[in-house]
Amino acid sequence: MVQPHGQKILLLKVERPEDEREFASPMGIMYVADAVRKAGFDVEILHETWTARLRQRLMDKIRIEQSSILLVGFSTITGPSLGPTIAAAKAIKRAFPSIPIVWGGVHASLLPEETLRNDFVDIVVVGEGERTLVELARCIRNGTSLGEVDGIAFRDKGVHITKARRFIENLDMYEPAWDLVSLDKYYRPLGRTGRRALDIVTSRGCPHGCTFCYNTSFNRRKWRAHSVEFVVSQVRMLRQRYGVDSIKFQDDNFFTHKARAFAVLEAIEVPWYAEIRADYFCEEDIDRMKILRCENLFIGAESGSDRVLGEIAKKGIRTKHVVTAVRLCRDKINLTLSFIIGFPGESRAELFQTLDFIADLRDLCKSNMIMLNTLVLVPGTEIYDRFPEEDKPRATWEWASLTRQAARKPWVRRQEIAMFRSILFAHQYLSDSEAIGSRFEKRILALEKFRWRYKFFFLPIEIRLEELKRRFNVWRPSRDRVRRSTLVE
Repeated sequence: MVQPHGQKILLLKVERPEDEREFASPMGIMYVADAVRKAGFDVEILHETWTARLRQRLMDKIRIEQSSILLVGFSTITGPSLGPTIAAAKAIKRAFPSIPIVWGGVHASLLPEETLRNDFVDIVVVGEGERTLVELARCIRNGTSLGEVDGIAFRDKGVHITKARRFIENLDMYEPAWDLVSLDKYYRPLGRTGRRALDIVTSRGCPHGCTFCYNTSFNRRKWRAHSVEFVVSQVRMLRQRYGVDSIKFQDDNFFTHKARAFAVLEAIEVPWYAEIRADYFCEEDIDRMKILRCENLFIGAESGSDRVLGEIAKKGIRTKHVVTAVRLCRDKINLTLSFIIGFPGESRAELFQTLDFIADLRDLCKSNMIMLNTLVLVPGTEIYDRFPEEDKPRATWEWASLTRQAARKPWVRRQEIAMFRSILFAHQYLSDSEAIGSRFEKRILALEKFRWRYKFFFLPIEIRLEELKRRFNVWRPSRDRVRRSTLVE
């Protein structure tokens, strides 16, 4: 591989066109961009959907700037976005074979050897990328040995993985390169008052050991955080420079250090959203959050079975904690509750326990939003290790087929997949019941209520009917209907 000697680093995150409405700030590559820019390199971020137009524009851009481009880096996460990432990396490598292609992020970090089986990936950054990519870029520019760089994997008569890099302890050393992205694509409404909410991350990691979460391997259950002063200055800058009026904290566990979290919330003075565990707060905390303008809390409830929560998910909470959380927040703060079906070892009775629990929670507090998805297998997790090798995806493109809907899961039997699809469809109809207006939808809603009550999820012809109506454009799909339609793809 002939190495270029430019000074420019192109960082890409490419998505599926159907996910464009759900774009979140690409915090990972924004932090990496800040690090390499401080080290004296030119850097550019491209975060867009992968289309024929983008492909042509990207090819033209690299062709013009080829002599100055040192490497092209991709941010990866397990799931459907790997599809366009593969397509983009293949296109660049085919047209410009001398430019090193570097993959980083959660997926590539947890499966470096498998990732490097692809001839369109030259190097994998394993773990946090800020310091690693700076050293790697210098190594490529100077033509020195890749083996001198900690925290990478590369091909050298097989796959060679260098010594693991230590975590960054002082996160305040780096900040997101907000000026390198167009914030307009990331703004979302938040609650009753926020119109220009923006995703930010103020900490990394989580101390808990949920068996299905990437954190146990990627961050090794170690939690680190920006200082209160850093977070407050970032929020104030975003308000003054970009007109941001509310914040969505996308930390894996924002309230790990409760005193720090409340110090941040006291100072920023804007509406906010955050994830929190069901056992992390009391009534006094909720009253304080309401005063501090909390618009929504997200809780991973996961299951209605205490056995699944304890023995399989190792969540560290029980259903009683979720019920208490809902009661504490009732009439004060809106909740989003997330559930998962399809855990390995989950019995049919335990699956139905989860459905009954969801129904009870709907009755307990109707303002809740309840999300239901099937288990997504994440490499490096305890649940991943439990699966036999023949049931795991074996190539990067296979990982791209895994979704939170009930499609294409090799470790689940075909008849269970069909039932899961019917359950998810029914759940979405029941969740959107207030928005239903047509006679057809009302009839489907009545059927879904019947299915949910009697746990009869077989012969789901209504899924096919809605698919046909959408295909032949009988109605113009609303956003809610489009969301439901993903369950039949």
